[in-house]
Amino acid sequence: MSSQPATASANAGSGQDANGDTVESLRQRLYKAEHTITGLKATQDLVFAQNAELKKENISDLTEWQPRQ
Repeated sequence: MSSQPATASANAGSGQDANGDTVESLRQRLYKAEHTITGLKATQDLVFAQNAELKKENISDLTEWQPRQ
């Protein structure tokens, strides 16, 4: 009798995927990934806002700058 590799269909009834991960572990990984994405998006928004503020400050500084005489 030869052993066959695990397939998605063979594991379908066991609550595991082809890699042997359980549905609950996959849910936990998805939950963590969603929170990571949310955190990265919030960080990106903050960086964009700070960048816009710095650009405003730089433009203001350039318009006020006067060369030495």
